[in-house]
Amino acid sequence: MNNIQVLPNNIINQIAAGEVVERPASVLKELVENSLDANATDIKIYVEEGGLKGIKVIDDGVGMSAADARMAFLPHSTSKIKTLDDLENILTLGFRGEALASISSVSKVELITKQSSELSGFRIQMTGGNIENEEEAGSADGTSIYIHEIFFNTPARRKFLKTPATEMRHIVKTLTDVALANPKIKFELYHNGKQLFNLPKANSLKERIRNLIGENFAKNGFEIYYDGIIKVSGFVGLPQIATRRKSTQIIIVNGRPISNGTIIAAVKDAFHTAMPRELHPQFALNIKVDPTKVDVNVHPRKLEVRFSDQQSIFRAVKDAVRAGLEKSLQDSTNEKLSDFSNPKPMVPQQFTAKSSSRGSYLDKQSSNPNSIKEALSFTQSILETSAQNPLSEEDTTNAHTEMDRFTQTQHSTFPVFQLLNAYLITTNGNAIQIIDQHAAAERVTYERLMKQYENKDFETQSLLIPFELELNPQELLILAENIEYLRGFGLKIEEFGLNSYVLRQVPVEIKNADMNAFVKEMLADIAMAKGNERTQLEKHKERLLTTMACHSSVRVGDKMTQPEIEQLLQDLKNCEIPYSCPHGRPIIYEVPISELDRQFKRK
Repeated sequence: MNNIQVLPNNIINQIAAGEVVERPASVLKELVENSLDANATDIKIYVEEGGLKGIKVIDDGVGMSAADARMAFLPHSTSKIKTLDDLENILTLGFRGEALASISSVSKVELITKQSSELSGFRIQMTGGNIENEEEAGSADGTSIYIHEIFFNTPARRKFLKTPATEMRHIVKTLTDVALANPKIKFELYHNGKQLFNLPKANSLKERIRNLIGENFAKNGFEIYYDGIIKVSGFVGLPQIATRRKSTQIIIVNGRPISNGTIIAAVKDAFHTAMPRELHPQFALNIKVDPTKVDVNVHPRKLEVRFSDQQSIFRAVKDAVRAGLEKSLQDSTNEKLSDFSNPKPMVPQQFTAKSSSRGSYLDKQSSNPNSIKEALSFTQSILETSAQNPLSEEDTTNAHTEMDRFTQTQHSTFPVFQLLNAYLITTNGNAIQIIDQHAAAERVTYERLMKQYENKDFETQSLLIPFELELNPQELLILAENIEYLRGFGLKIEEFGLNSYVLRQVPVEIKNADMNAFVKEMLADIAMAKGNERTQLEKHKERLLTTMACHSSVRVGDKMTQPEIEQLLQDLKNCEIPYSCPHGRPIIYEVPISELDRQFKRK
């Protein structure tokens, strides 16, 4: 008895479908790439129930003849590869073939296509890879393909699909990548009859980013360009809009959106010390490389590629990003320091000794230098004053008197100073204590919010003027599904017109936060919950409350009054975990007095 046998075509195609068609988003990717290779300039996508019910793609590209339409659904059919050399130099994405056989084997398909040279079009209908009907049909030039009831004949595969909302988020992510890779193409996306976005043809990648991702990224980024054997162009966000998650990292190689760890590492390395290591830059890169130097077939769905010379790619991307970043930062620095040649002494607010007839040394110093410019001005003021007007005994006495008076106002405790609007400096008598004001405030706010969440008693405040949120299509989908869930965190958000939402109520703790940035990060946190199930979201409540605390707390650069400082330290003292922020970073750093004595050779 023979144990080895050749499988029938329908089984072969279904196995191939398992590699190519993971979910509805995989189907969409193949269909849209077909449209792009057909030279379409206007692509419309209609999705039903997150693609679980159906996906239709209509384009104005080159249509097919009846014979080609039939051939497109045969295994290994393609218009692009005729020789081995063609395979090694392929630059197109997927022209009316290749994946269609796999897709049609696990779904029902209706294709209508027409070439401009023909008077009428052609319709073909298939079920599970078998032709059910074919006929002439009226049609505009181009192609319309409707894929529905995906995995109808493979229920074991279908049960692994997620909710319509989750599958729709994957579709939006897929289309976002493709749209950024092709800014000159018009895209429209509809879900259950509702338009999610309408992207007109853009003149540049920056314009497409503005229309698709948002103004914040477009406004706070810089363009890059590297021209060599490897060409790199694109748009990269500045450090101030870096995120804790890899929210927007788009890589396009020879027109194909892909994922590649080498390129991501190169971008991150280009920022070096300009950005905290725990944050991730936002970017959209377009890389062009000799097709013989890149293998696009290392992944069944071509989501990843392999380069024959990884180091050259790494260097090209890193050099391009670093050059763009340095120029952007230099331009910003020149603008901010344009008047540095004439620094003005800052008048202190905490320690101002009574002026003598010659003026007090303390009158001329800055109490809280909060930038490089002010710090240098502060130092220059000290040097000038010390050189020109040495302190008299009267000045010294006045200064000590003022220091003593300040110390007495601290309820017989040690004084606290704010340094660079970032750190609080004090002592407990045994050590110098340096406190990160943002980390401390985060811990205090987090524990307060956690208690309110557990007691289901958020103290909220209605906004006098509702805040209109600026969200991209992915965020709109997440928000629509989780409006009621967010109410449990004191947020009242309502729909306001087509694809628009307003924030009407927030917890009192976050009333001064950047509302748009805060909501966007909350939505990113929710998206991280696997399957978006309620049990998963509950596990993420700590992450959500941490985000709330981060956006509502005193930040680096905020000037604090003395009562605010005292209240923060008192609240921190009462916290259950006063030594680290909700992210796990330390709050207090101590330098023992004995160490100071040793450094100054006192012992």
